[in-house]
Amino acid sequence: MKNFLKGNFLCAISILVALIFFPIQNVSAERINQVHAMIHSENIPPIVRDRMEFSVKTIGEQLFEGMELPITREWKSMQEKTIATVFDKVLSGYSVDNVQIDFDTMTVIHVHLIPWENRINRVEFKLQLENLDPKIATLVKKDLDGVDELFYDSLNDLPIAATDWISGAIKRQLESFEQVRIPEYRLEFDIEPGDITRVELYAIPRAPIVRTVDLETESRSLPVFIRDEQNRFLKTGMESLIAVPVNFVIRHRKDLETQFENYARSEKKFRSFRLKTEVSIRRAEGEKIIAKAKTESNRFDIDLEAWADFGRTNYSKDDLTLRFDLGRKLSSADKIFIMTDLRPVNMRWKFSAGYGRDLRNDFHTSIRYNFSDEQFIAGASFDFLKSWRFRYEYRFEDSTGEAGILYKFKDRVGLEYVIESDENWIRLMGFF
Repeated sequence: MKNFLKGNFLCAISILVALIFFPIQNVSAERINQVHAMIHSENIPPIVRDRMEFSVKTIGEQLFEGMELPITREWKSMQEKTIATVFDKVLSGYSVDNVQIDFDTMTVIHVHLIPWENRINRVEFKLQLENLDPKIATLVKKDLDGVDELFYDSLNDLPIAATDWISGAIKRQLESFEQVRIPEYRLEFDIEPGDITRVELYAIPRAPIVRTVDLETESRSLPVFIRDEQNRFLKTGMESLIAVPVNFVIRHRKDLETQFENYARSEKKFRSFRLKTEVSIRRAEGEKIIAKAKTESNRFDIDLEAWADFGRTNYSKDDLTLRFDLGRKLSSADKIFIMTDLRPVNMRWKFSAGYGRDLRNDFHTSIRYNFSDEQFIAGASFDFLKSWRFRYEYRFEDSTGEAGILYKFKDRVGLEYVIESDENWIRLMGFF
């Protein structure tokens, strides 16, 4: 008995010490840490449902997050009526039938809606691009492919009174669409609600926009006056880029290059030359687009030039010469040609015919027969450093070689240093 009392006394002391140094913790009640919302209604468009559920979820978070569980039945009923009243006031096109709240750590708010009777039966969509050039409008339409479905999905079968309420949600979806598909334009829309609801969508360019287009042209087979004429025609077509966002042009450069190449081939007066034009949009500098067009004829190789010699021993006024060179291409590298040299002071002319071959794009060879001097002449030329040309000709009759180094100051003017076996001179050249 004494041992039993001693044991109980020690046990009591141990419990007392534990209570002093390790007091019983108060276990707090569970709290609501998440709120979700679910909208229930017939044929409600997804975008409408999403916005409504977000609105109800926001209301529920303000009311319930952090509250302790359990919830009394009377308080639950009061909160359901509160949410029904508040949400019904902000709705348009729908009425709240009832609200049911399932309280838990993750609380779910169920809202049952009744749509109003007057609904949208059909949506007519129109993309307004009248102010855009057809070439640009084609690319904009390609980028906007499928945007009409956003409006059809959002508005079809929607109560007419809900169109104003849902416009904000459509705008947010449209902003997401444009950021991915066409970031160079801002999309704006107008909705005319009714049994047949009409939607008009506008694409508004974002800065920077194109103010000028700098077009450089190049050709080996065409005279300057034809090339310049084609340049004017092509530059007129490229004016369609004016007021278009610079970044849109750069993003669609390949499509635009193809469009301008087709445009260059559309001019009737150039068709007999069978021109092939390659357009490249190089870069943008601020609000200026830098482009280049390389045009060659698949049928002809034409050259028209004039020169005057200075410093020759036998220099006279009749050294002013006009040369017309017309070649008919047999292939991409071969041609036959006729050449006429005219000295307009005394109206003396020389006529030649021959064969030419391009060993490379910048290396050309030829052999011709001069009927006036009754001799063969072999020639070769090499283009280098863009503005320089080296040429050499050998006349078989008098066994004389002539070399020249030409520098072109501009497309139309050049200066050549000519070397023969017994003299050298300067030749001023013009290209037409």
